[in-house]
Amino acid sequence: HLASKDDVSQMIELYMLYSQYQKALNVILTEISKRPTRKDLRLYLMQVYAHMQDWRSFEDQMEVLQRMGDEGLIKKAQEIRMTMKGQDQQRNAS
Repeated sequence: HLASKDDVSQMIELYMLYSQYQKALNVILTEISKRPTRKDLRLYLMQVYAHMQDWRSFEDQMEVLQRMGDEGLIKKAQEIRMTMKGQDQQRNAS
């Protein structure tokens, strides 16, 4: 039985809300392996990587998005990068 798209999104968002990034990551990677064309999962994946400050993995996914050629998703990913990296720099400065 496959979880519906909405169930999966809700589960991921709940884990992220409670900063359970490893659990979110596991769900996202499992779902991507089942449905590699679901682009929203890639965005969730990038959000988790950003929260975990795993910028190398984030940039790897950015390359995947660019190959998929979805401009809207690339723009959202760039916004995540700007927001999260800015927070990283503020944390490191204090």
